[in-house]
Amino acid sequence: MLKNCRGFSMAEALVSFSIWTMISLILLPASIYINKERANIKLNHEALIVLKEHIEDVEFDDSAKEKQGSFSNDTKFQILWKKEGESEHACIQWQDYVDRKEEKCLYYFGE
Repeated sequence: MLKNCRGFSMAEALVSFSIWTMISLILLPASIYINKERANIKLNHEALIVLKEHIEDVEFDDSAKEKQGSFSNDTKFQILWKKEGESEHACIQWQDYVDRKEEKCLYYFGE
């Protein structure tokens, strides 16, 4: 039986190659997905902070409702005001890192 100079047989080399292939095909895409989801969670949190700050601005200056767009860290957030019956709420929209359109809303209890 022929062996290479390091003492590994062809079967051992094939098993090693198979294991590394499985790691590359399963773990690498999973880690990329986890990193994108982590970035989306940070973006979601940032959007809620921008919306909260916008609502606080409206508390002091009612003309701040007209402000529609806001940028933060190369992400464009769009703020919209919606009215349902007697209640009014501010919504923020943005594109996440996998190009999904996201929207979060907070109720506004101003006058």
